[in-house]
Amino acid sequence: MRGTLLILIPLALVHVVVAAALDGVVYYDYAGMLHRMDADGSNVELVDALFGYDDMGVSPAVTPDGGVLVFASSALGGWSVYRYDFDAESVLVYDSGDWDGLPALDPAGERLACASMGDDSGAEIHLLELDDPSSAERLTELDAWARWPVWSPDGGAIYYVHGDPGEDRSELLRLDPDEGTIGTVKTFRGEVKEIDISPDGALFALTYRHAGADTFDIYLYDPADDELTPLTAEPHDCVAPCFAGDRSLLYYNTELPVEYPDEHYYNDFYDPDYRSNPEKSLPGDGEETAETETEAVLEVEETPDDEPAWLAGYSNTIHLVDLETGEDHPLTRGENACWCDPAGATP
Repeated sequence: MRGTLLILIPLALVHVVVAAALDGVVYYDYAGMLHRMDADGSNVELVDALFGYDDMGVSPAVTPDGGVLVFASSALGGWSVYRYDFDAESVLVYDSGDWDGLPALDPAGERLACASMGDDSGAEIHLLELDDPSSAERLTELDAWARWPVWSPDGGAIYYVHGDPGEDRSELLRLDPDEGTIGTVKTFRGEVKEIDISPDGALFALTYRHAGADTFDIYLYDPADDELTPLTAEPHDCVAPCFAGDRSLLYYNTELPVEYPDEHYYNDFYDPDYRSNPEKSLPGDGEETAETETEAVLEVEETPDDEPAWLAGYSNTIHLVDLETGEDHPLTRGENACWCDPAGATP
């Protein structure tokens, strides 16, 4: 395998802003390629073009030492959870044989919660040891989708969203992964997608579309006061909240439609027609797949010499918000930001 690429992105793509003092680095998806930047939006780098445009997927998460990244991708056909070891420059694919995505690492970086969807069921929460994908076990069996898991700061609970995509009712649930007990934190009259929890465990940030609305915005939810507060109010979607440092700083990204060419289909984990439409079928559809983990080492792609024409219309932008002052700083084009503290080895 060729080495990992570290290439500066053209400055025309980046809006560097010196926001509140913050250490750490952010990994994120830009047009299906893994990127890294300093927490304030400076020093943007392409880490590697491993999967090509629009195959990066959703919900990256990094171990506390910064050595391992997990994320969802459809690079090999169908959605799977991938593990990227920066030192080993390898990829471990966790594939149940159906659909796997939305990975969340526990605070110790040892256990992984994700959503998995079978042919005869909606998404359910699964749990596995990061170093032993064969340990995967199903934690939920609900009447609607279970998705968007996130760990409590102490690692004692998994919070997730219960509710089908597009419906105007969602529940924020708390699951004890060891005892298997489930409790309701909040019922929302609307659709909740991504969630994150502050480092002190006292505040939730979530992507929320209230009943009757056409777009998603970022909201803050304080369970102690049962208070739901909008953070954004835009004509387009604002999604993927991620706390950074402490509960006073938050990343999110705007999400605007992109005009893709006819031959390019943007893989959507939530598109109900994705598997059933023959014109959008996946490699391997209809073949039997063992419900075990698989390993694959994918050859790193060279950086594309020319960006495709459709990328000119890509304008999803990562923002950093100071929740104390209300200042909102656009940082760079991209999505699904994942902040990690540099305490330990940063790749």
